[in-house]
Amino acid sequence: MGQTMVRIVAPGRKTISPKGVKQVTVTHPPGDKEGLTLNSTIKADGTTLAAEILFKTSAKGGKPSDSFVGKLDAPENVIIKSAPKAWWNGLFDFEYIETAFPVYQEFTVLLRDNFSVHKSQQSVEKLEARNVHQIAIPPGMTGRWQPLDVSRKWSFKEAFKEEYRHWQRNKISFFNSGNLRKPGKKEFVTFVSIAWDNIKPEAVENSFYAAQILRKDDSFVNVAAGETVEQDNNILDCSFFN
Repeated sequence: MGQTMVRIVAPGRKTISPKGVKQVTVTHPPGDKEGLTLNSTIKADGTTLAAEILFKTSAKGGKPSDSFVGKLDAPENVIIKSAPKAWWNGLFDFEYIETAFPVYQEFTVLLRDNFSVHKSQQSVEKLEARNVHQIAIPPGMTGRWQPLDVSRKWSFKEAFKEEYRHWQRNKISFFNSGNLRKPGKKEFVTFVSIAWDNIKPEAVENSFYAAQILRKDDSFVNVAAGETVEQDNNILDCSFFN
C-alpha cells in the first residue's frame, strides 16, 4: 500500500530547444499546480483493492459533497476522497485500515514505506488490533523491496500515460494564452480506473517475487468455509498486502 502525488498542469503550446536534443524543456504556466494523491493497494494473491483518489477541497472537514462525487461518476474500482491539502493523513489512514482489514481476520502482513502517518502509534495499534503486522520498508529501499515500486507502478503508470495520450489525441484544445487545457477531475478518475483495471493478476503476484517477499515455492490455497486441509510446508499461514 502506498501513496503517489500527481500534479496536473497545462504546459505551453510551444517550446524552444536546440535541434537534435533528446530532452525538451517545457515551460509551465504560472499559478499553483493542481495536486492529487493516489492511494493504491495490491495483494500477494494477485488481487487489488479499489484505488483511492484524494482531491483538494475547501469544504469544512475535508469531506466531498454528494453532488461532487456524483458528478465524477466514479467506477467501482475507484474511491473518491478529499482534503484541504490533498495529502494522506491520519484520518484517512484510520479509514483505510478499518475498510481493508476487518476485525478477527487471519494474520496479515502489511508492507508500507516510512511515511510518518504509517508509523504513527495510533495506526500501528489499530493494525495490531486487527491481527495485522506492519513492516516499514527502510528509506531508499522501496525501489527494491516494496512490490508497489518494483514492478506494479511501472505497468500502472504506462497504462495511465496511454489513457492521457489517448485523451490528448481526441480532445486536445488550447486556452487563448496558448496553454493546453488539462483534463478535468472526471477525466482523471477515468484514466485511473482504466489503468488500474488493466493490471493483470500475474503481474501483481510477480511483483512480490521480484521484491523478494515471496519465493517461487510459496503458494496460496483457497479453502471453502468448513473445509480442512493437511498441513503443507508450501502453504502460507498469512496474507501479504502492499
